Amino acid sequence: MAFEAAQPPETGAMSGTGMPDGGAASTPGTPLPSGASGRRKQATTMATLKKRLLVGDEEVSRLEEEGRKAIKLATKPQVSDQYKTYKNKVVLQPGTLDSPNVKKLIDLILDWLNEVLAERRILLRDFFEDFCDGQILTELLEELTGSNETRESALALSEGDQRVKLSRVIEYVNRQLRIFDEEAKWSVEAIYLKDPLATLHLLVALSRLFEAPIDLPRNVRIRALRMEEVDDKVIHEEIVEEITGSEDGFGNRIPDKDVFDRLFEQAPDKLQAVENSLLTFVNKHLAKIKVEVVDVGTQFHDGVNLIHLMCLLERYCLPFCSYNVRPKNLDQKLRNVKLAMQLMADSGVTLPPIKPDDIVHKDLKSTLRVLYGVYSKFKFYR
Repeated sequence: MAFEAAQPPETGAMSGTGMPDGGAASTPGTPLPSGASGRRKQATTMATLKKRLLVGDEEVSRLEEEGRKAIKLATKPQVSDQYKTYKNKVVLQPGTLDSPNVKKLIDLILDWLNEVLAERRILLRDFFEDFCDGQILTELLEELTGSNETRESALALSEGDQRVKLSRVIEYVNRQLRIFDEEAKWSVEAIYLKDPLATLHLLVALSRLFEAPIDLPRNVRIRALRMEEVDDKVIHEEIVEEITGSEDGFGNRIPDKDVFDRLFEQAPDKLQAVENSLLTFVNKHLAKIKVEVVDVGTQFHDGVNLIHLMCLLERYCLPFCSYNVRPKNLDQKLRNVKLAMQLMADSGVTLPPIKPDDIVHKDLKSTLRVLYGVYSKFKFYR
């Protein structure tokens, strides 16, 4: 049987989709349209295809927009409806934590907190992150007061439980401070949301309430940015918050500037000469017990050399049980310095208006003031 070869269609070249270039779609066995009616049908078909393409583009755009909204919603922090009334957020201005006074304030409070919590094997690392759930504050208050009034039977894991726990802690603190909630510069919401200003205010208040052996720097002010949501708009406001004022927390005003303030501020070149003179005086007497001081700022902070100096100058001995010969913690050092300053006062030394913890925290200016008082009293002593 003979077979006839299939003849190709007598139309234009086929496109890659199986359609003739410029032609309408056809099905097998259906003749292509021709003439005027064919052209009309072809134009109608092309218009339909274009409309479908346009509708397809709109659908793609709509789906892309919905995808973007879904991603934005998924990544937005979720806050329960119960606490959506808290519309303010405070952010520290860049470089704020690099300020010497701010750094000193934070370091002093952290050192004190870590020393108090050391018995509980708790080490604080982040000043603003570690207090938000109330757990550390509970441990701290138990250690400082000996009371377990803020202790919960179960560990608070959920957001709601943490806020309830924190609420009880803040209520307890406010009662101890004898202030109303409205008077406090902190709140449950602010502490939970890690507001840096509220956290600082709270910890400064606690350090003063429990008379922490630290000398907080005066006149600490912090630059921050307060963001407030109003009618779905965020309003930014630059603020300067005063954390500590011109008092030491116990109502004591800062004394007027003395000669050492002027030396530090106006004549630092002469400061070294004064320091050398005091070192010569001190070493002349401490050499009798084979002790040499080379750094005024660090070798008197535990009070031991101050006690030895007064014993040598007044020619008496103190039993070792009356002070800590090798103090290991802040409290022992503070007791030594207090004893040394009492011995000075009993000997008629005119003491400057400083606190003992100024010496403990290696404040050079305070140490020089104390040594100068001793020198003025005993400079002619042989």
